[in-house]
Amino acid sequence: MNLDEGLNKVTEIASKLENPDLTIEEGLKLYEEGVIIAKDCLKQIEGVKGKINVIRKELDAYREEALD
Repeated sequence: MNLDEGLNKVTEIASKLENPDLTIEEGLKLYEEGVIIAKDCLKQIEGVKGKINVIRKELDAYREEALD
């Protein structure tokens, strides 16, 4: 599941959890599913942040070389 799909699914789950007719068992199952998806989304975000840091360092190195 890509990041956008994951975030949409977590939003959908959050909306379902607001239903007052939801049983405890159903709520627990949805909550658990949401946590699993949210963890995956956070891992993907951390991966993107890592890639951005690598690109930024490469750009900084290029700028230093260009200025010398």
